[in-house]
Amino acid sequence: MASYNFFLAPESYSFALARGKYLLTIDDDISLPDPETFRKLVAVMQAHPDIGMAGGNNLIPADASPFQRRVMREIPRWSSEPVSEITESDRAEHGCLIMRAAVFKAVGGENELIPRGLDPYLREAFREAGKRVVVVPGVIYHHLPPESLRTLLQQFLRNGRQAAFANRHYPQWVIETPSSHGPFRARASASAKSISISARS
Repeated sequence: MASYNFFLAPESYSFALARGKYLLTIDDDISLPDPETFRKLVAVMQAHPDIGMAGGNNLIPADASPFQRRVMREIPRWSSEPVSEITESDRAEHGCLIMRAAVFKAVGGENELIPRGLDPYLREAFREAGKRVVVVPGVIYHHLPPESLRTLLQQFLRNGRQAAFANRHYPQWVIETPSSHGPFRARASASAKSISISARS
Protein backbone atom coordinates (compact mmCIF):
# COMPACT_ATOMS: atom_id res chain seq x y z
CA MET A 1 0.00 0.00 0.00
CA ALA A 2 2.78 2.47 0.83
CA SER A 3 4.13 2.35 -2.73
CA TYR A 4 0.81 3.66 -4.02
CA ASN A 5 0.76 6.51 -1.51
CA PHE A 6 -2.91 6.38 -0.61
CA PHE A 7 -4.87 6.38 2.63
CA LEU A 8 -7.39 3.60 3.24
CA ALA A 9 -10.11 4.43 5.74
CA PRO A 10 -13.75 3.83 6.63
CA GLU A 11 -16.15 6.70 5.99
CA SER A 12 -16.40 7.58 9.68
CA TYR A 13 -12.63 8.00 10.05
CA SER A 14 -11.18 11.50 10.28
CA PHE A 15 -9.83 12.19 6.81
CA ALA A 16 -7.86 15.08 8.27
CA LEU A 17 -5.28 12.47 9.29
CA ALA A 18 -4.67 11.45 5.67
CA ARG A 19 -1.16 12.09 4.39
CA GLY A 20 -1.25 10.16 1.12
CA LYS A 21 -1.91 11.41 -2.39
CA TYR A 22 -5.16 9.45 -2.64
CA LEU A 23 -8.06 8.59 -0.37
CA LEU A 24 -9.62 5.18 -0.84
CA THR A 25 -12.95 4.35 0.79
CA ILE A 26 -14.22 0.78 1.12
CA ASP A 27 -17.48 0.01 2.94
CA ASP A 28 -17.29 -2.73 5.57
CA ASP A 29 -20.11 -4.74 3.97
CA ILE A 30 -18.74 -5.09 0.44
CA SER A 31 -16.48 -7.71 -1.13
CA LEU A 32 -13.79 -7.27 -3.76
CA PRO A 33 -13.46 -10.29 -6.08
CA ASP A 34 -10.38 -8.90 -7.84
CA PRO A 35 -7.07 -8.55 -5.94
CA GLU A 36 -6.01 -5.98 -8.54
CA THR A 37 -8.79 -3.53 -7.60
CA PHE A 38 -6.59 -1.02 -5.81
CA ARG A 39 -3.91 -1.14 -8.50
CA LYS A 40 -6.48 -0.47 -11.22
CA LEU A 41 -7.95 2.52 -9.40
CA VAL A 42 -4.55 4.06 -8.73
CA ALA A 43 -3.45 3.48 -12.33
CA VAL A 44 -6.45 5.45 -13.61
CA MET A 45 -5.70 8.36 -11.29
CA GLN A 46 -2.06 8.41 -12.32
CA ALA A 47 -2.89 8.31 -16.02
CA HIS A 48 -5.65 10.94 -15.92
CA PRO A 49 -4.84 14.02 -13.79
CA ASP A 50 -8.23 15.54 -14.66
CA ILE A 51 -10.05 12.77 -12.80
CA GLY A 52 -10.74 13.67 -9.21
CA MET A 53 -12.89 10.72 -8.17
CA ALA A 54 -13.16 7.20 -9.57
CA GLY A 55 -15.46 4.36 -8.55
CA GLY A 56 -16.25 0.80 -9.51
CA ASN A 57 -19.14 -1.29 -10.75
CA ASN A 58 -21.44 -2.90 -8.18
CA LEU A 59 -22.41 -6.23 -9.75
CA ILE A 60 -24.50 -9.17 -8.57
CA PRO A 61 -22.19 -11.92 -7.26
CA ALA A 62 -22.67 -15.57 -8.14
CA ASP A 63 -23.36 -16.52 -4.51
CA ALA A 64 -26.18 -14.00 -3.98
CA SER A 65 -29.46 -15.51 -2.82
CA PRO A 66 -32.52 -15.41 -5.13
CA PHE A 67 -34.00 -12.65 -2.94
CA GLN A 68 -30.83 -10.56 -3.09
CA ARG A 69 -30.60 -11.04 -6.86
CA ARG A 70 -34.12 -9.80 -7.31
CA VAL A 71 -33.54 -6.76 -5.11
CA MET A 72 -30.36 -5.85 -6.99
CA ARG A 73 -32.08 -6.23 -10.35
CA GLU A 74 -35.33 -4.44 -9.55
CA ILE A 75 -34.50 -1.66 -7.05
CA PRO A 76 -32.95 1.38 -8.77
CA ARG A 77 -29.31 2.20 -7.91
CA TRP A 78 -28.66 -1.03 -5.99
CA SER A 79 -26.48 -2.43 -8.74
CA SER A 80 -24.90 -0.76 -11.74
CA GLU A 81 -24.42 -1.51 -15.40
CA PRO A 82 -20.76 -2.44 -15.98
CA VAL A 83 -18.83 0.00 -18.18
CA SER A 84 -16.40 -0.90 -20.97
CA GLU A 85 -14.46 2.37 -20.84
CA ILE A 86 -13.82 5.17 -18.35
CA THR A 87 -17.28 6.70 -18.03
CA GLU A 88 -18.51 9.97 -16.54
CA SER A 89 -20.99 8.80 -13.93
CA ASP A 90 -22.98 9.59 -10.81
CA ARG A 91 -22.55 5.96 -9.79
CA ALA A 92 -19.10 6.53 -8.27
CA GLU A 93 -19.88 5.82 -4.61
CA HIS A 94 -18.14 5.51 -1.24
CA GLY A 95 -18.48 1.72 -1.26
CA CYS A 96 -15.46 1.46 -3.55
CA LEU A 97 -13.99 4.85 -4.37
CA ILE A 98 -10.66 6.60 -4.86
CA MET A 99 -10.26 10.38 -4.59
CA ARG A 100 -7.45 12.88 -4.84
CA ALA A 101 -6.75 13.87 -1.26
CA ALA A 102 -5.82 17.44 -2.15
CA VAL A 103 -9.13 18.00 -3.94
CA PHE A 104 -11.08 16.32 -1.14
CA LYS A 105 -9.56 18.70 1.39
CA ALA A 106 -9.93 21.73 -0.90
CA VAL A 107 -13.70 21.23 -1.21
CA GLY A 108 -14.08 20.84 2.55
CA GLY A 109 -14.33 17.06 2.71
CA GLU A 110 -17.47 15.27 3.83
CA ASN A 111 -20.55 17.29 4.71
CA GLU A 112 -21.09 16.00 8.25
CA LEU A 113 -24.40 17.85 8.67
CA ILE A 114 -26.37 15.57 6.36
CA PRO A 115 -26.93 11.91 7.35
CA ARG A 116 -27.90 10.88 3.78
CA GLY A 117 -26.78 12.06 0.36
CA LEU A 118 -23.05 12.26 1.03
CA ASP A 119 -22.08 10.69 -2.29
CA PRO A 120 -23.97 13.10 -4.58
CA TYR A 121 -22.93 16.09 -2.49
CA LEU A 122 -19.26 15.18 -2.79
CA ARG A 123 -19.50 14.36 -6.50
CA GLU A 124 -20.92 17.79 -7.22
CA ALA A 125 -18.24 19.45 -5.10
CA PHE A 126 -15.52 17.67 -7.11
CA ARG A 127 -17.09 18.72 -10.41
CA GLU A 128 -17.37 22.31 -9.24
CA ALA A 129 -13.64 22.10 -8.47
CA GLY A 130 -13.04 21.21 -12.13
CA LYS A 131 -12.42 17.48 -11.68
CA ARG A 132 -14.06 14.56 -13.46
CA VAL A 133 -16.10 11.93 -11.63
CA VAL A 134 -15.95 8.53 -13.33
CA VAL A 135 -16.55 4.80 -13.09
CA VAL A 136 -13.66 2.55 -14.13
CA PRO A 137 -14.02 -0.55 -16.33
CA GLY A 138 -12.85 -3.79 -14.75
CA VAL A 139 -13.21 -2.48 -11.20
CA ILE A 140 -15.85 -4.71 -9.62
CA TYR A 141 -17.29 -4.88 -6.13
CA HIS A 142 -20.28 -6.59 -4.54
CA HIS A 143 -22.60 -4.73 -2.19
CA LEU A 144 -25.41 -7.06 -1.23
CA PRO A 145 -28.81 -6.02 0.14
CA PRO A 146 -30.15 -7.62 3.34
CA GLU A 147 -31.06 -11.30 3.13
CA SER A 148 -34.75 -10.91 4.03
CA LEU A 149 -37.66 -8.60 3.24
CA ARG A 150 -37.97 -7.63 6.90
CA THR A 151 -34.39 -6.41 7.23
CA LEU A 152 -34.65 -4.70 3.85
CA LEU A 153 -37.72 -2.75 4.99
CA GLN A 154 -35.96 -1.84 8.24
CA GLN A 155 -33.08 -0.45 6.21
CA PHE A 156 -35.44 1.53 4.00
CA LEU A 157 -37.15 2.96 7.08
CA ARG A 158 -33.85 4.09 8.56
CA ASN A 159 -32.61 5.54 5.28
CA GLY A 160 -35.95 7.21 4.64
CA ARG A 161 -35.86 8.97 8.01
CA GLN A 162 -32.36 10.22 7.33
CA ALA A 163 -33.32 11.39 3.84
CA ALA A 164 -36.38 13.18 5.24
CA PHE A 165 -34.16 14.97 7.76
CA ALA A 166 -31.82 16.16 5.01
CA ASN A 167 -34.73 17.23 2.79
CA ARG A 168 -36.33 19.19 5.61
CA HIS A 169 -33.30 20.87 7.13
CA TYR A 170 -30.78 21.08 4.28
CA PRO A 171 -32.72 21.02 0.98
CA GLN A 172 -29.97 23.04 -0.71
CA TRP A 173 -27.65 20.03 -0.38
CA VAL A 174 -30.07 17.33 -1.51
CA ILE A 175 -29.11 16.01 -4.95
CA GLU A 176 -30.91 13.15 -6.66
CA THR A 177 -28.79 10.29 -8.01
CA PRO A 178 -29.81 8.81 -11.39
CA SER A 179 -30.13 5.06 -11.75
CA SER A 180 -27.72 4.86 -14.68
CA HIS A 181 -24.43 6.39 -15.79
CA GLY A 182 -24.44 10.03 -17.09
CA PRO A 183 -25.57 12.46 -18.28
CA PHE A 184 -25.73 14.13 -14.91
CA ARG A 185 -29.12 15.09 -13.52
CA ALA A 186 -29.73 18.62 -12.31
CA ARG A 187 -30.78 19.10 -8.73
CA ALA A 188 -34.40 18.33 -8.01
CA SER A 189 -36.67 21.33 -7.67
CA ALA A 190 -38.07 22.29 -4.29
CA SER A 191 -41.52 21.07 -5.34
CA ALA A 192 -40.15 17.71 -6.45
CA LYS A 193 -38.32 17.29 -3.16
CA SER A 194 -41.50 17.94 -1.21
CA ILE A 195 -43.26 15.16 -3.13
CA SER A 196 -40.55 12.52 -3.22
CA ILE A 197 -38.12 11.60 -0.45
CA SER A 198 -35.26 9.43 -1.63
CA ALA A 199 -34.44 6.42 0.56
CA ARG A 200 -31.02 5.88 -0.98
CA SER A 201 -28.18 8.31 -1.54
